[in-house]
Amino acid sequence: MAESFEKELLLVLGGARSGKSSWALHYAEEHYDSCMFLATAEVLDEEMAERVRLHKESRSSKWKLLEEPLKIVEALETKCAGEDVILIDCLTVWLSNILIKKGEAQVVYYQGRLLNALSRRRQT
Repeated sequence: MAESFEKELLLVLGGARSGKSSWALHYAEEHYDSCMFLATAEVLDEEMAERVRLHKESRSSKWKLLEEPLKIVEALETKCAGEDVILIDCLTVWLSNILIKKGEAQVVYYQGRLLNALSRRRQT
């Protein structure tokens, strides 16, 4: 690790395809040793397949990959537990997945679970 960091939660915001992921990847690689990329997108067409391919190519071998379109809370608590940094890409896609698969009534429930999981992660 380049420097010693306390556990932090960093939210990167910006427009569609504005470089958020690239910035976050670079930041994480500079500051952390163990990196997990938690992808929420599902490949449903050729355009998305190409975007996923380009994203995979842009990541160094330092990154582990976990593809989970819906159950990111479970992934954070189990498969990502020992990682120094977890980059979740993309929360908007994750929320869309919830709307499509679980319905609008479940969005607040899933958001609350994610916020609780992130809070617990910062405390450990």
